[in-house]
Amino acid sequence: LSGYLYGRRKNMFEKIGRTEFCVKNVKKILLDYYVYLIIFALPVIYILQPENITRDSIWRVATFSGIIWGIDHLWYIPYIIACYVFTPIIYDVKEWCQNKKYVMTLVLLLILLCIVNRAFGVYFSPAWIGAYIIGFFLPNIVEKLEKKKLLLINIIFMTISMGLNIVKYYVRYIIQPSLPQDDIKNLFCSQYIEWSRVFFALTIFLLIFEIGGHIQDKFKNILDWVDRYAYDIYIVHMIYVK
Repeated sequence: LSGYLYGRRKNMFEKIGRTEFCVKNVKKILLDYYVYLIIFALPVIYILQPENITRDSIWRVATFSGIIWGIDHLWYIPYIIACYVFTPIIYDVKEWCQNKKYVMTLVLLLILLCIVNRAFGVYFSPAWIGAYIIGFFLPNIVEKLEKKKLLLINIIFMTISMGLNIVKYYVRYIIQPSLPQDDIKNLFCSQYIEWSRVFFALTIFLLIFEIGGHIQDKFKNILDWVDRYAYDIYIVHMIYVK
């Protein structure tokens, strides 16, 4: 969603520099994150599960190097920061396309992302960063499609997504548990599971886009509202669930 909303912006860095954009958004992410940790999450966990609050665990969540019971969903925070840092590069690559070959450029970027991740053993999963990049390119790909083509693409994507996610459960619960942790096949299984989730999310988004496209500005306002509060809802929700 954030990738899509940023991807819709024209002359994105006309009024704000690339470095300023990164610093501003990273500060916003970190401020909410640490306020949530210090004022709410860590005190609550200390009351409910005091054995989980140690110097090491506090250091891990403070530096994004580990998680604590009840707030294990915060593993995603470094991904959000990475997406903001990569945004100027993604924007420049898309602008370089000059209204041509967006799909090909997107595919090449995703392949490059997977290669770099595999070659250097990067902390980040390429699927989650890839989801942001896909969202960034979507406005230039889908907003120019005719309604009939968009409907056909939706039908094709829904069909493929159903197949991928049916197989995903077989891979996750039957094949993967029988594989050694360091087996290359285990890595491929993990990547298949993650990319099938991304494909499912993309399918749902395209479906919502087609429905929302009929209400134009209202749809954009809804997306802007959701994006405005999604991060804060995300960081606080899990502790209530647990």
